[in-house]
Amino acid sequence: MMKKIALIAFMISMAFFSASASAALEITDVVVNPALLWLDDGSASVTISFKCSECSRSEVYINGPSTNLIDDAQLKRGTTDIYEYSYVAHKPGTYSVVLKGYAANETNTTNQTTSFIVYELKGDIVSPSASHPILKYKDENFDGIYFDFSLIGDSEYVITENDRRKVDFEMYLDNYKVDLQFGDDSYDTDIDHWSFTPKVPTGIAPGLYDLTIKAKYESQTIEVSHADSVII
Repeated sequence: MMKKIALIAFMISMAFFSASASAALEITDVVVNPALLWLDDGSASVTISFKCSECSRSEVYINGPSTNLIDDAQLKRGTTDIYEYSYVAHKPGTYSVVLKGYAANETNTTNQTTSFIVYELKGDIVSPSASHPILKYKDENFDGIYFDFSLIGDSEYVITENDRRKVDFEMYLDNYKVDLQFGDDSYDTDIDHWSFTPKVPTGIAPGLYDLTIKAKYESQTIEVSHADSVII
């Protein structure tokens, strides 16, 4: 009888130990850095870090625009349970991520999921251009300078006056910065373009100029130019 009781107690303790060990295998503290990703020069680098308790190794599964990969995450130097994985994205859109941890026996596993979105800004000077330049005199106001501005993620979103708080513009003729006052850059709902109407600088010399628009949305800036498109 005593042997039977001891055997039952042993089995219960082993079951409790097994359940405790299984529960300890988990992934926590998932961090995606940076939190806001922009394509810059055609790529965006992201690092995913996470704690994988009682893991002998960990894998990362990434599925996104034209991407489907499985790779090993690496232990962060100087730690025993913090793993890191760095990835370079080349297209805008949403990337889904599955983090998988393996116990030493390779049988028990644990999963955690996360995701990140890569954004890209797109801008286009609709007019003027080298084939259709505009001619302006000193002290006149510009007209006919139109610009399209979009945010690309999973789809293309047109940036309009509704996004005014997130938007800023700079305008240049060659390296000469044009002073944009309030109202000189506004979204024209009749033609669905941003319109620039600043005064022609009085100090600028007559000549043929390249037009450059620097367009900022959130923390990201793009630069778009049309050569030989403005005559002063």
